[in-house]
Amino acid sequence: QRLAFAAVFPVGLLLCKVTGAELWTGNASTMATGFLNGKATWKHVLYNWSVAWISNFLGSIFFAYFFVYLAGVLDDDPYLTFIKNVAVKKIDLDPFKALLRGIGANWLVCLATTLGTSAQSVTGKMLGIWFPITAFVAIGYEHSVANMFLVPIGLMYGARGGFTAESFFLFVGHSLIPVTFGNMIGGAVFVSMLYHVYLGPVPFGNNAPRAGHQPHGGGHGGVLANYKNHMQQQLQLQLLQQQQQQHHGSLPTQGGGHYHNHYGHQPPPVHPHHGDGSQGHAKPGREGTVSVLVEQVIRHNDAAASKEDRRSLQQE
Repeated sequence: QRLAFAAVFPVGLLLCKVTGAELWTGNASTMATGFLNGKATWKHVLYNWSVAWISNFLGSIFFAYFFVYLAGVLDDDPYLTFIKNVAVKKIDLDPFKALLRGIGANWLVCLATTLGTSAQSVTGKMLGIWFPITAFVAIGYEHSVANMFLVPIGLMYGARGGFTAESFFLFVGHSLIPVTFGNMIGGAVFVSMLYHVYLGPVPFGNNAPRAGHQPHGGGHGGVLANYKNHMQQQLQLQLLQQQQQQHHGSLPTQGGGHYHNHYGHQPPPVHPHHGDGSQGHAKPGREGTVSVLVEQVIRHNDAAASKEDRRSLQQE
């Protein structure tokens, strides 16, 4: 039953992404990303979150009352019993568990939002959204906007004594608020902040921050991204050294033997600079060969960095 419910649940998010509607849980990540990249202030974030949350809540109750309850969509079993049981279970859920389930839910929802935004076609958006959303519903995580619909409609059909002020505020205080904060953490921290630290700023068309705004917590690349690049360079040097050790028979020698690298090309002469500014010559033998390779790697990385800088300037 849960799997069948989970299979059709992604329709809501798909409609939001295709039509451009505002969904609070998706905005938890979108606005946090804008703030971290200097595209929005904390006032913008709080304004968007507040308006989206309240609007989603009012819209959910409106739809539940007019298009489900008055329309009699769930008047008969097994749907009637199902929706009442869902409402009771969500209200009675321990607030701390609700918080944790909210984190897990919006972690997956915001990843689904990212995949849906990345896709260019409706089919691509559908595939990107469908599986993460189906997963979080099947697992049993808590989604605040979904609960804004499921619990009120259950109360309207008689769960917990009906839709009264007592039952409504019990739902809001005991269930909806913990799930909302969990969704906020899942989207803003576990998606936006983690990816900002790992990958660095988002490559917008014009990545310059808005006037009076500065990116938060990152330079040209994320902390882990810079560390990963450094480790890749170190690994590349180690592989080159190992390669030359395996082919040490063709290294230059004191007797003037000729060196050919793995691709059969002869390296250019190298005159490395010493720390005091004077020039010297690469040492003969294996050490000289390694210094040649090191300088080739440095030149390659510098050329790639310069090319990337030129591309950034052209985009700006």
